[in-house]
Amino acid sequence: MANRTKKIGIFIAVILVMSTGLTIVVMGAPEADEKAPPCTSNLTGFVDPYWNALFQYDVETPTGDNRCLGVEFDGTFFWISGGGDDATETNKLHKFDKNGNYITSYDQPNASFWGWRDLVWDGQYLYGSESTDIEQIDPSTGSITGVTIPGPQDPNRGLAYDPATDHFWTANFNSDIYEIDRAGGHNKSIPQPRISEHLRLSVG
Repeated sequence: MANRTKKIGIFIAVILVMSTGLTIVVMGAPEADEKAPPCTSNLTGFVDPYWNALFQYDVETPTGDNRCLGVEFDGTFFWISGGGDDATETNKLHKFDKNGNYITSYDQPNASFWGWRDLVWDGQYLYGSESTDIEQIDPSTGSITGVTIPGPQDPNRGLAYDPATDHFWTANFNSDIYEIDRAGGHNKSIPQPRISEHLRLSVG
């Protein structure tokens, strides 16, 4: 690739959870006892054609979940992590088709306040994090496989995957953005200027 330059950009996705729907890109909320640091960036007049809303699906009504957090698309289905209608309910993993039709929900195997934050897809499995571990999820069952990746944050709130390197990228609210391998090895870190809840990787 002597004559080819590959540009990799990491985007901090601002997620908008509305009362009746979820705009793709989506954003969650902190733990009950957490508080996201204030964003000091001046976004007045900010216009970016990359972040124009192309469509919106109502995910709250069919799931009864008003605490939806992470969103991932595997090429066929949308996957959404949710904390249930309140803190007493089981955290969920919701499945929608590409047209926004609700298919089913799976229970998350955790008891934290919010469960998995962001979700990411590596071409075969989903991944989510509610702690220092990034958990591998089988999309055919919605269950964890037992494979985990140790991450640099608690939780690894934003997640992205680069198929070219088979590496993951992750960040917490105002942490650096980290590049890690499947063993959790730290390859690179990038300072971020804004609060990060979700990450998306653009390779071109």
